[in-house]
Amino acid sequence: MVAEGLRIQDVSKTFTAPEGGSVRALDGVSLDVGTSEFVVLLGPSGCGKTTLLRAIAGLEDVDSGRIDLAGERLDTVPPFRRAVNTVFQSYALFPFLTVERNIAFGLEMERRPKAEIRQRVAHALELVELSGFAKRTPAQLSGGQQQRVALARALVKEPKVLLLDEPLGALDLKLRRQMQAELKRIQRSVGIAFLFVTHDQEEALALGDRIAVLNDGRIVQVGTPQEVYESPETRFVADFIGETNLLPVERDAAGTVTVAGQWKLVAAEIVGADEALVAGGDQVVLAVRPERVRIDPGGELRGVVAEAAYLGADVHVAIDMGEGLLINVRTDAQDAIPEVGERVAVRIDPRHTRLLSS
Repeated sequence: MVAEGLRIQDVSKTFTAPEGGSVRALDGVSLDVGTSEFVVLLGPSGCGKTTLLRAIAGLEDVDSGRIDLAGERLDTVPPFRRAVNTVFQSYALFPFLTVERNIAFGLEMERRPKAEIRQRVAHALELVELSGFAKRTPAQLSGGQQQRVALARALVKEPKVLLLDEPLGALDLKLRRQMQAELKRIQRSVGIAFLFVTHDQEEALALGDRIAVLNDGRIVQVGTPQEVYESPETRFVADFIGETNLLPVERDAAGTVTVAGQWKLVAAEIVGADEALVAGGDQVVLAVRPERVRIDPGGELRGVVAEAAYLGADVHVAIDMGEGLLINVRTDAQDAIPEVGERVAVRIDPRHTRLLSS
């Protein structure tokens, strides 16, 4: 990471729980964010992602660790002096102010010259493609337009890092996807770092240059969208991001792995399977994405179709392998759709599987 970026080093934060005791919201979190990088913090509710964002913004003090920005310590600086700005899910627009006054508010509080404020507000409106909406009030805007005003208000102060706390959560699915494309366009245009919080896996995959996956206050994996999806390092990541088959396996001293009691393969065929997983005493599972499973008469695993659902572009098929085990398959909708109760076989390419500790 270049020195000008954001660096989070071993940050921890503990809260007192209402019922007594304490909750460790952040547990030794470390993360680097480049100066023009779009990084997504992804995880379930309560994993610590919003607490981390608030710590960077100065809305929460950290118990230990440090946060640096542009090579200088940030976590000891008052919130209003930090070169970061935040966009919240609620937008928090002033209903009695026009769009341009909402955007100008922060600059006016800093007592910037009026000519400078007009110029920067006009540029911000142009950036979010709302130049013709300056005199409207928030009530006269759609949800997507209000979101753009909130973005413009945050960007007009020219922060080095923009923090976004689930800003698209209140929008419907179609509008969310439109705004995802807009966020990417805006981020590329302004060329600053975006740190975006979400619990939506598809949103994270669509937006992030890199994704940091959090669970129980810790970052459990950081990588590109392709890396965290195709090469999960833990069972949690495999199960949380997208849909995943987690198949029970048995191992022997010769390094042979038997999948679901039916299919034997040499562990060396499995990409990323290390000696500890193959020979160790921990329970392991074989992770494989449904789109990597193929219905094939010559397949290694056999079962009965329990469900077949047409989803438009593809078909979801659940195959009962016996003893309560289902294998989920996503196949092209142009292929023949198997009928419920039909006996089928499936083929799995070992190169698209991961052996993970359970």
